[in-house]
Amino acid sequence: MPPEVRRKEVPPALSAIVLKLLAKTPEERYQTAAGLEADLRRCLDDWESRGRIEPFVLGAHDASDRLLIPEKLYGRDLESKALLEAFERVVTRGAPELVLISGYSGIGKSSVVNELHRAIVLPRGIFISGKFDQYKRDIPYATLAQAFRTLVRQILSKNEAGVRRRRDAIRDAVGLNGQLLIDLIPELELVIGEQPPVPELPPLDAENRFQAVFRAFLGVFARKEHPLALFLDGMQWLDAATLKLLEHLITHSEVRHLLIIGAYRDNEVGPSHPLMLTLDSIRKTSAMVRDIVLAPLSPDDVGQMVAESVHQERALTDPLARLVYEKTAGNPFFVIQFLTALAEERLIEFDAREDDVVGQVEVTIAAADDTLPDIARRFNVGYEEIVRANPGVDPWLPGVGREIVLPTQFVLPDAPRTGLVINVAAMRLYYFPPRTKGQRAVVITHPIGIGKVGWSTPEGVTRIVARVKDPTWIPPESVRKEHREDGDELPSRVPAGPDNPLGAYMFRLAWPTYLIHGTNKPYGVGMRSSHGCVRLYPEDIELLYESIPIGTPVRVVNQPLVLGWQGATLYAQAFGPLEGDRPASHALRPTRAKIDKKQSRLALRLKERDADIDWEAAQQLAHEPTGVPVPVMRGVPSSSAAVIAAAERVRNTLPAGATWNGRMEASDEQQYREVLGAREAPLATAGANGGARP
Repeated sequence: MPPEVRRKEVPPALSAIVLKLLAKTPEERYQTAAGLEADLRRCLDDWESRGRIEPFVLGAHDASDRLLIPEKLYGRDLESKALLEAFERVVTRGAPELVLISGYSGIGKSSVVNELHRAIVLPRGIFISGKFDQYKRDIPYATLAQAFRTLVRQILSKNEAGVRRRRDAIRDAVGLNGQLLIDLIPELELVIGEQPPVPELPPLDAENRFQAVFRAFLGVFARKEHPLALFLDGMQWLDAATLKLLEHLITHSEVRHLLIIGAYRDNEVGPSHPLMLTLDSIRKTSAMVRDIVLAPLSPDDVGQMVAESVHQERALTDPLARLVYEKTAGNPFFVIQFLTALAEERLIEFDAREDDVVGQVEVTIAAADDTLPDIARRFNVGYEEIVRANPGVDPWLPGVGREIVLPTQFVLPDAPRTGLVINVAAMRLYYFPPRTKGQRAVVITHPIGIGKVGWSTPEGVTRIVARVKDPTWIPPESVRKEHREDGDELPSRVPAGPDNPLGAYMFRLAWPTYLIHGTNKPYGVGMRSSHGCVRLYPEDIELLYESIPIGTPVRVVNQPLVLGWQGATLYAQAFGPLEGDRPASHALRPTRAKIDKKQSRLALRLKERDADIDWEAAQQLAHEPTGVPVPVMRGVPSSSAAVIAAAERVRNTLPAGATWNGRMEASDEQQYREVLGAREAPLATAGANGGARP
């Protein structure tokens, strides 16, 4: 009962907040304390200013930074309706019915049945379930025992009068044969008490006796006032004894008000399987048997699921949904796992409160034979990022059991949040998909490789003019000349394939000869190793390829020090300067000058919060950059060590769905060392007027 009904003085808006807090499904509740606080403050403001609370839309400022996939069924309306109609027939007609749900693993068989469970809770009906185990196929009736054990425990949770009613009904039904059921369900002895032993019978007679006793026991619960729904999952693994008992129950004239729902993987059950043979026999009787075959979700269903999971409009999420459908073939379980993996690996980021800081710093443990580049790729960071965050750690031999800092929290660059923003100092790309008014901002971020000394990646604003899959590389003459001088003659054309340095996907920019592309040399991601183009890990460029349309603006900035807000706290993130650039500490001077003159957005927000920057802490961070965001406000503890100490500890595992083996090849390590060694001898600048320079 809503609070406003119980107490008429409770305003409807406040009553709605309470009901939202108590909502049955997680996605209907508040996702953040900040969202609840915003609604309560709205109520308080109205009450203090008007003496009443006007109705308003709840949760307008409630946006979680976690992926929360709705607990609802997608694309299963007809199947759910068919199952509910079967239960209604059992209610009205009384005749038992068997409904079989088939489909591949992960297709959603159990989820469809759970919808029925929600609809038939007591007093309307009784729902119990059990699941067959492929390793217990030799134990007769084990799954039935599992299902009815739950029911017996429900009886034991009632008061003494309720237990007594069930005790009397069961004793009357089974007579002197109660020990047969106690042998199957030991907990039943707590309800009906100790029972006398039953006489031994020949096997066939014993089986017939057990079926009759179980049928009578089942009749205590399967009644007109509360029909019984029995769900048996994994029927491809059912035992022979249970199969015979189910055939007996569904075809016997004395069984009433029983709905048996069986789920099985149709790809594991052939025509000669005992289940199929028994079903053929049942269908020849007058018993009611219904089949529900679950197909994969349609692209439209997957699109709706993705859009509601990331809280965006379909038009915005359709590129991601197409990729998800392609990778999962519409299997609901795989869709959930794929989206979860994307979120866990920071391939999808939520900027829920319009903050400037996304992600969180984490710490993992180095395993045997790990290198920092191995760990970096697993957690979607680049070489320079992970080395900078772990000073003093040998990149090639970090040591088994050593804690490794994962710099997976980022202060967004000081740039318009549209299209692609590339901060070359951070060696990181940020994609801000378009959104409509009122939508939450989403940012997708990946590490990148950029132009080496003498071939710097240009700064400024451009746009994407073409997308190419499996591109051909035409090396510019300047690049061919460089290779020729090193004794490495490049061909005039390099076709798509493992030898193509552009990888499998490419975005062409309006700047002639400059690209954003994948690579056949993942070791270069997170380093200055290209001829000016931007490189991504192969798995990252594949995700972006379908999501970023032609015409998307691209802004390249060089910001070795970035400041931004997370809630009421100001953070700074510093990176080592690129060769030839001034250190990050120089970036503090114009920032401080603008704040002193009240000429920046940052200055206004500091004034709003009555806060001050700890310039000493900011200067220290700029002089010793770790790439880890650190609070830089007076009165707030500010050090990389404190942030790292509070970081979440995570497992060092290969991401779900990874397309690589988690280990850098020996040849990659050698090329790492060659690239790093070449930094001390900058190459002469060379122009390029044809092709593209990867």
